[in-house]
Amino acid sequence: MSVTEKDLDEFGRFAVEQVRKGAAESLNELVSEWEKLQRWNERNAVSAEQSRQGRSRPLDLEEVLERVERRVAEHESAE
Repeated sequence: MSVTEKDLDEFGRFAVEQVRKGAAESLNELVSEWEKLQRWNERNAVSAEQSRQGRSRPLDLEEVLERVERRVAEHESAE
């Protein structure tokens, strides 16, 4: 897993806030957030590598919204 400086900075800010809340609860939340970050990075490793290789393109929000609208319409017509 590759962790960026931004990830570490965000995690550090989160950790400090959690420690301020109290020990047991903070530790559980800290571990939970770290696990979420690890899963996020693992699931996105392929995409990140493709992007580094120039094999990705910017997100087309209009296209995404059109797909969502089609899926909602299909779901509603199936009911």
